[in-house]
Amino acid sequence: MISVCYVVSTLERSGPTNQLFDTVSRLDRDRFAPSVLTLSPEPDDSLRPKFRDLGVDVSSLGLSRLDGFLRGRSAIRSFVADRDPDVVHSHGVRADFLSATQLAGYERVSTIHNYPYDDYPRLYGRLKGIPIAWLHCYSLRRLDHPVACSPTVERQMATHGVAADCIPNGVDAERYSPPSRERVAEARRSLDLPPDETVFVSVGAFIERKDPETVIRGFSESGLGDSATLVMVSDGPLFDRCRDLARRDESIRLPGRVEEVGPYLDAADCFVSASHAEGLPLAVLEALSTGLPVCLSDIGPHHDLLDVRSGAGVTFEPGSPSALATAIESIDDADRDAMATAARETVTEELSAGRMAERYQRLYERVAESRSSVE
Repeated sequence: MISVCYVVSTLERSGPTNQLFDTVSRLDRDRFAPSVLTLSPEPDDSLRPKFRDLGVDVSSLGLSRLDGFLRGRSAIRSFVADRDPDVVHSHGVRADFLSATQLAGYERVSTIHNYPYDDYPRLYGRLKGIPIAWLHCYSLRRLDHPVACSPTVERQMATHGVAADCIPNGVDAERYSPPSRERVAEARRSLDLPPDETVFVSVGAFIERKDPETVIRGFSESGLGDSATLVMVSDGPLFDRCRDLARRDESIRLPGRVEEVGPYLDAADCFVSASHAEGLPLAVLEALSTGLPVCLSDIGPHHDLLDVRSGAGVTFEPGSPSALATAIESIDDADRDAMATAARETVTEELSAGRMAERYQRLYERVAESRSSVE
């Protein structure tokens, strides 16, 4: 039995937490014994109950960020030494830093969910974000088995001396599946969406990196306004600005953050993302798995998805509303049935949660075997 201890800041509902859950839920429990250690108290939207429903032991150091700086090092050393796992698998800059600096002697895996020099300066500002990006790269260089979530992130990290393997993100291909005509009609009824219009959906935080304003402006500039609806799901710092912008166009809806995006994907004909940077976006993977053609900004991680199976979508110049308008008009005129088939096959052939979990299991076995040979 190979014991794997996952170390994360919290189990807050997010893309990385969903990815972790999809991995843990598919581990062969006859061969692997997973546990989770969180560094901080859980937020209200924690997924901890879902992990415990799997029978996974979830523990917490319960430290604030300040306490984590003062007492986190000794606390994590003591916790891990008490359990002596075969593999420590960290997620995120805090967990990676503590694993890199305090857990020498253990086999340490880390999943790299983003390119730090893209994400952190946009999230925290350059003054704070660049030092955090440097710290994360420093930590990853000291870990035994860093794993990039996409080929693009793998190449980007190599420029900072991080030699990472690549295990692409995956999604639950059964949970996100192409809907029947009846399911589409029911989803549109329940969401009060037009039954006969083309529905475009965009799912992602209203933040600068996701560029929701370009989605709104591009849709408004297209010639589809009289026969199409755009639904933008989520919230964030730019929500109020985007809501004011969308008031000019009655065909744009902003329902805010929702518990489940599945009904919106079921109701849609096409998915749109204008992100400037990603790791390997789960929202796009969920859309592809549902069988939606995708209209994506021209960035590396989006090409990582579209290169799996040609014909699943189109790209446009990032930050250009006019280019987005042209792209969604081309999808509206395209053979959407053929695009939907290619979209679904992108996930089922290569990027399902099951394939992702299989790849991590092989890594854990290799890592545990190397530890045993040393001992």
